[in-house]
Amino acid sequence: MPRPTTLSLTPTALDANGLSVSQTPAAGGAQIFTMTGALTTYDSDANGVMTDTTITAAGSFILTVDANIGAQTRHFTTPMFVTLTSAGDDSTKTFVLTGIKAGQSRETSESITGTNAGRAVSVEQYSKITDISVSAATAAGLQVGTLGATEFSTPQHITNVAAGNDAARTITVVGTDRRNQPLTATMAGGNISTVATTENFKTVTKVSIDADSAGALEIGIDGTCESGWLPVSRAGGDFNIGFSVNTSGAGTMKVEHTFDNVLDIAEDSAIVLPHESVTAATATADGNYTNPPAAIRLSLTAYTSGTASLRVIQAGR
Repeated sequence: MPRPTTLSLTPTALDANGLSVSQTPAAGGAQIFTMTGALTTYDSDANGVMTDTTITAAGSFILTVDANIGAQTRHFTTPMFVTLTSAGDDSTKTFVLTGIKAGQSRETSESITGTNAGRAVSVEQYSKITDISVSAATAAGLQVGTLGATEFSTPQHITNVAAGNDAARTITVVGTDRRNQPLTATMAGGNISTVATTENFKTVTKVSIDADSAGALEIGIDGTCESGWLPVSRAGGDFNIGFSVNTSGAGTMKVEHTFDNVLDIAEDSAIVLPHESVTAATATADGNYTNPPAAIRLSLTAYTSGTASLRVIQAGR
């Protein structure tokens, strides 16, 4: 890193239900949240691919109904999970979904077991649906849609806000990281409180809970995040790095480092250590490293507005 480098963070500010407004997952088993919050880029849409239709015989159906809707919505700008919502008892039916999965170019298929007046969700995320077939006629109407997706300009933490005691529950978030690689993270539910992931999500495509919740839950963000890691050079003569942090708005900043090789591991797998002095800066502050870590980064532990930045200069020859 011979040249001065600046890392900047401009996350989305606190929005406790920005992904999912208040919901109370119940009725047993793992539950998936419906994402229709103010921050969602593509809202959950139960019938966005096919409106309520009773399929009268076994075989393919997605290409023969709702042609005007399907032709426009079977291709997704952001890969998403596909939903099948049954009005009747389709729990003995098998649906085969065919399409282009996220990050692939060839068609593949997966089997999905129907539900009894409920919603089934694909295991994989799809950028395009080319066909859906069913093993027998549906009991009543069927809708095909998507779970939706949320995209952030600055990758950041995802939160859940619990109205009851959900400390024993596990909430799973699925999406992508800042490198557009698949990312899955878990967090415990709160106890009338807010809990956040430690991982930074660039997109969120599914949020689920492992069992019934004690009360209402909201899924959103709290504005906290970290930048990507900046590897530093440890070769050559005397090692010295000077840096400064600054914010154009309101936030609390800290500088962190790691001795792990961040080029070979996921960024959130690194063991993180705080800088000895810049740990809670709310205005311009500076510091240095005279002993070499492997990488450094900027962290926002609180945020209201503006852009936070870390300016790094390393001595070189």
